[in-house]
Amino acid sequence: MNVSLPVTQVAVRTILKVVCASYSLSEVEILSSRRTVHTSEARHMAMWLAMTLTPRSSGEIARLIGKDHKSVLYGLRKVTCRMEAEPDFQEHALALRCAVLTAQQCLITKGIHGAPEPSLEETAERILSRGPTAASSIEILRLASAYLADRRGAGEADEPDTQEIDDGH
Repeated sequence: MNVSLPVTQVAVRTILKVVCASYSLSEVEILSSRRTVHTSEARHMAMWLAMTLTPRSSGEIARLIGKDHKSVLYGLRKVTCRMEAEPDFQEHALALRCAVLTAQQCLITKGIHGAPEPSLEETAERILSRGPTAASSIEILRLASAYLADRRGAGEADEPDTQEIDDGH
């Protein structure tokens, strides 16, 4: 069963909030390098939703989620294959897709989402203003790397020097 819904200007932040609520995870958890089945499934779902509901490229989505574009493409394939094989999972994915579209429409209707997503600089300042947070040093390195790449006008962020293995490889 293939259901086509219109691609709109959905914010990745809205997708993350809906997926986090559905999977009972925080944004810190979904953006972390944790590879539990539950966290990975939620991250893959967010990647699939971002690829199907936004005009962003896999590279742009990867930068926002703190992964590389190959991980985003892997997540897209993983969710698509599961949807074809498991009707219950497909129903869950399509329900999340509708929830994201509804949430985005509510934000637009209430005038909350007229402004663009916060910049990397605003995000970094918010993290710093809170003092010590639950964010890992790897996440902070990814944010700093993406911020510097964005400031330099580069297409992809420099990968932080970590021993971590990316999701899906």
